[in-house]
Amino acid sequence: MMRNTMFIFMTLPLIAWSEAQERQDPEPNQEEAADALADQIRVSKLRHKLLDATKRKEIPYLKDFIALYPDSVVRYLSFAKADFPSLSVNTTLHDRYQLNMRIPVRYSEDNKKITGYGEPLCYLSEISSVTPRDDGAGGTELGGTSGGDLYKHFGLQDWKKLVEAKGDFTSLGLKLEVNKPVPNFNLVKKYLKSLERKIPKQADPEQPATPPESKSNQ
Repeated sequence: MMRNTMFIFMTLPLIAWSEAQERQDPEPNQEEAADALADQIRVSKLRHKLLDATKRKEIPYLKDFIALYPDSVVRYLSFAKADFPSLSVNTTLHDRYQLNMRIPVRYSEDNKKITGYGEPLCYLSEISSVTPRDDGAGGTELGGTSGGDLYKHFGLQDWKKLVEAKGDFTSLGLKLEVNKPVPNFNLVKKYLKSLERKIPKQADPEQPATPPESKSNQ
């Protein structure tokens, strides 16, 4: 009797595993995988086109960031709890700090319009040293950085305080070193600039449309 009982207990996990395998969805074949990839590319193009056509100075939070820091670099990024692409904007302060804001973007199900924006996530980080490296063309590029002591992650309420204080970080209880520039910090700026999203001219909402040339009667 004990032998039969042990056999039953040993067999049950095998039966359960076999049933679970049968319930699993079959892996997509090559054609299905190609179709899925093509659909992802189609959606990505639609969303990029929408975001390109949106005036940045009208996007909540981004417009205030750009007003405070006109040299800001905007890029599109994928991050948690946000549709792709969403917004990431960077600036540097006093040749020592990097300030980043991420703004979630929400799209309609048909990907034909932007339905809204989430609350901003902000990151202020200190850079204590910059390591250059040969760029292979006779110049130098960013090889790496070392972080300093200051790192601050903050959300909407603190961002509102910073905007009201016109960018004065003492409003958040922070004192920045304004006269201690980091050597080679220009390489950080150069690297951030290289990540900037370049909007195609035909999609740039900030540029006035060029009227077509009129043809005179011959």
